[in-house]
Amino acid sequence: MRPTLVTWGTLPRHLKPAEVARDLVILVLVGALAGFAVLYCSRGWFDRLRWESGLDYAAKSPGTNADGLTVATSSEVSTSRPADDMFLDSMRPTTWIYPDGRQADVARLVAGNLVEGTLRDGQAVLDQASAATLGVGVGDELMVEWAPSVDEEPRRTVTVSGIVRPFHLPDNGGNGGLLILSATTAEQTIPGLDMTSLDSTTYDGSAPSGVTSQTHLSALLDIAFGKLAMTPFLWSLILIGLAIWLLGVARVTRTLVDRLSPIASVIVDLGQTPLIGRLFAVFAMALLAGTAAAVASWAAREFIMAWTRFYVTSAQLLVATGVLAGLAVVFTLARTRQVGLATTHRS
Repeated sequence: MRPTLVTWGTLPRHLKPAEVARDLVILVLVGALAGFAVLYCSRGWFDRLRWESGLDYAAKSPGTNADGLTVATSSEVSTSRPADDMFLDSMRPTTWIYPDGRQADVARLVAGNLVEGTLRDGQAVLDQASAATLGVGVGDELMVEWAPSVDEEPRRTVTVSGIVRPFHLPDNGGNGGLLILSATTAEQTIPGLDMTSLDSTTYDGSAPSGVTSQTHLSALLDIAFGKLAMTPFLWSLILIGLAIWLLGVARVTRTLVDRLSPIASVIVDLGQTPLIGRLFAVFAMALLAGTAAAVASWAAREFIMAWTRFYVTSAQLLVATGVLAGLAVVFTLARTRQVGLATTHRS
């Protein structure tokens, strides 16, 4: 005897709306804890990895400029909104000051990280985290000053022409930040700036493409797994968060299997493969976990940004949601096989 579509259609009837809502609330609560652990602890690591992946190490100009691109770097340039002329709510991002005439090279170097606008001489590029914290965007004015300066000149502003992905130095656990200016723009905008005191970073564009690719890959691996990777303490916090999530998933999966087992057994008795019951359980769990993971990760992100003012990108939010939902689906697949929903056959 072969079951009809009506028989298959009885599966959803075993999932009462009130019970589904309760399961969803449980998953959102434990997912928020897990999402906070994942997003908060991996934020700097994730941003550094994305930033490095977006760089073009082969960026260079032809002829005399093919010896690489050297930018001066500083951590002593403060930025603020023009309305905040006392710099009470300011940031101090890493500042890149590139040589005049190398705007095209810098634009190629950071092209993979540019999310809005463009790089223009006479204007500035700011990273997403700093832009969000200061409440500025492309076309807005940004006030800057040289922190060590005691110059009494009026502070000046520069127009933001582009926004790039968040930027973090390896030892920066906050929002990090990046401000990119040409040498002339920096000298005209930042009174008291001492160019001779700045460090520099060179992106060697004169190396053969193979060497450049290896250099880039080495930098990515160092961030992912090397000395710049997350510490064991941060990994342990993330694993604790994921363990809490799986405990919630285990509880919901158990109740889901209990509700579906009777009808799954009937379907097996009618001579059909029990796989349909298992697939329905996985599908139902995927919907529940996917919804809960999205809501929980969003709530965790909003809490992090409101409480700590640390910026969490939408890309990291999507990755965290995918990790939580994927773990839930894999766990449900394993759980339904373990309890016999896929193989139950009553004689």
